[in-house]
Amino acid sequence: MNQEKKTRDAYLGIELGSTRIKAVLMDGRFAPIASAGYTWASRYENGIWTYDLAFVWEGLSRVLAELKVPEGTVIRSAGVSAMMHGYLAFDKDWNLLVPFRTWQNTTTRQASEALTELLHSNIPQRWSVAHLYQALLNGEEHVPQVAHLTTLAGYVHFLLTGENVLCVDDASGMFPINPAGTDYDETMLEKTQKLLDEYHMPWKLRELLPGVLPAGVPAGTLTQKGAARLGNTLEPGVPFAPPAGDGGTGMVATNSVAVRTGNVSAGTSIFADIVLEKPLKGLYPEIDNVTTPTGRPVAEIHCNNCTNDMNVWVSLLAAVLAGLATGLVTGLLHTFMGIPAILAGILTQLALYSINLKIMGKANQSINVDKYGLLISLRWVKEFALHNPIIMVIIVTAVLIGVLYWFFGTELGCGIRATGSNPAMSRAQGINTNLNVVLGLAVSNGLVALSGALLSQYQGFSDVSMGRGAIVIGLAAVIIGEALFSRIFHNFALKMVSVSLGAIIYYIVIQLVLTLGFDANLLKLLSASVVAVFLAVPYWKSKYFSKPVKKAQKEDAKNA
Repeated sequence: MNQEKKTRDAYLGIELGSTRIKAVLMDGRFAPIASAGYTWASRYENGIWTYDLAFVWEGLSRVLAELKVPEGTVIRSAGVSAMMHGYLAFDKDWNLLVPFRTWQNTTTRQASEALTELLHSNIPQRWSVAHLYQALLNGEEHVPQVAHLTTLAGYVHFLLTGENVLCVDDASGMFPINPAGTDYDETMLEKTQKLLDEYHMPWKLRELLPGVLPAGVPAGTLTQKGAARLGNTLEPGVPFAPPAGDGGTGMVATNSVAVRTGNVSAGTSIFADIVLEKPLKGLYPEIDNVTTPTGRPVAEIHCNNCTNDMNVWVSLLAAVLAGLATGLVTGLLHTFMGIPAILAGILTQLALYSINLKIMGKANQSINVDKYGLLISLRWVKEFALHNPIIMVIIVTAVLIGVLYWFFGTELGCGIRATGSNPAMSRAQGINTNLNVVLGLAVSNGLVALSGALLSQYQGFSDVSMGRGAIVIGLAAVIIGEALFSRIFHNFALKMVSVSLGAIIYYIVIQLVLTLGFDANLLKLLSASVVAVFLAVPYWKSKYFSKPVKKAQKEDAKNA
């Protein structure tokens, strides 16, 4: 007698995360049966973090092909989840209009702030509606052609099943959900539509958004075309759950979908979720209003952890630390390897060219104030506010002078100053001059790196060669300051102020000459000439402008 083969029911979960595409097969008790993964990563192209959607299907096909499904296992249902938010805009035939703009992008501040104020509800920069409105504000040509907006999970689900829907948790990252947790908020839709009507688009916002479903309801079945996209590793007809966001599936995985429960996620983004008894009343800019997969209100605090919008203060600290390391290398080349100081500096600069090129990826990198949270920008010069570059220069200069004045008043700082003034006498006094040379170079290079970081923000770009011209400017600042203020400023703090004043005077001279019609192509010649003149000032003063009495005294002394 032939015994019937026993079958085992299984359920397939597909996740498109920020770094991996994963598939997990589970039994009815949520025990894993098989799993597989495919590594991928976003790319920064033309100022946008994106994924090539072709890799979605390559990754899914590979993952499902590698999934070792035991014999006799029957897949009863499947579901897709993916990274939330972003901007996936399609025309009426579901052709992608612009590259996928992921949650990592923070290029929609203007739209985010305007919508937040309009709706009196926090609309984060990464939400789909913020991306759409920002595209309108930017006058992007593709916007009139938009017929469908969805998330990555919604896109995959549609091409697998033909159903343009989202689970409510994923939809809540596109547009605010109503208090009942069943659909988009109609009142907010109306307000937003009035704002969008000013642009006379051929579509209505509601028409662009996917349908909203709660978790647990059928959301279509795998079509033959969908099965073919997956390499025919799944049989057509498999029921699919509503496509969810990774935040919602994380709530389910951590059993934090009930009221007064919460979870914390520390992945490529960091966020904390608390399930609320009722929706928040009022605007809380730090809190995102999202939902569980069943539509319960959730308060979320989110931080982009791996994005181009790295905190500006962290970036400045990283720049200073890199500068300190550079100074350390230069100092060791000079003291430990016996290489002359000037040559050691040149060698380090040559090495840094390659390092900078490797870090930046190309010779020139744009730093647009609309895309990055900058500390200062040339655009803000005319705006009298705290972030005005002039005000920021005064503040930063004052803080640096204060810190340096304190440091060089310590025993270690005095040792560095003494080494710079008279190395032989310092060694005679028992000072470790080699150590002080290295420390001095580290501190100076750290300050140079800080200056470079601020300059890059100010001018809106970074270039691998930008530091070379700054050497002349630095020399000019010191020389001009010393020439003009040495007899006035005797205090060490005031001497540091004189360097800042010297830099200002240098730029005033350059700007004045350019205003008078000097050829800009000869700017380096002009800079060298200015430095040379101010270098000669002390000599000219002593030789041609000394008092006759002093000259007579010098002659007497010479004759004696």
